Amino acid sequence: MVSEREQFLAEDFVNNAKKGNYERALDIAEDMLASNSKSAFAILGVSYCLYMLGRFRDSLEFINSNINKIDSPEIRKAISLIQASDLFNLDYHSSEIEQILKRIEINDAELKKKVEFLLVLYYLLNHRYDDAVNELESAKIKIEFIELIAENVLKEKMNNDSYKVLREFLKEQRV
Repeated sequence: MVSEREQFLAEDFVNNAKKGNYERALDIAEDMLASNSKSAFAILGVSYCLYMLGRFRDSLEFINSNINKIDSPEIRKAISLIQASDLFNLDYHSSEIEQILKRIEINDAELKKKVEFLLVLYYLLNHRYDDAVNELESAKIKIEFIELIAENVLKEKMNNDSYKVLREFLKEQRV
């Protein structure tokens, strides 16, 4: 059972996080954690805010010392994604990234696609091209991955005409 105070703090946390007030949201999550050191919501909140503030090492250390306190499989998945993202930002060569991403079982299709993209990116950054191709094929996300790269990387490097040709090609591939 959640107390009125915990409910108020949780709502205040969410409102601040949505507005990008991560310092304030972090203070709130830490306050919640001080009241209940096993609060999965508070542990997730602290991890998320530290990540969003670019404090990847602090986030990773916090996760590593608190993840075993969490019983909820859904919250453990969310924290594992933050953990993998922290590692990406600290050392994208870390083999822990692959281990974390492969042990996350995800039912949500959109979230599953993001995890698959992270895994492909991990393989590419570590020159494991065969693994990247195998993951792309097994996940059936080749076109989506190429579109993501086109939108976020190539768009800035290509002139408008070339980019339009690429977009048309990708559109044809989807049919």
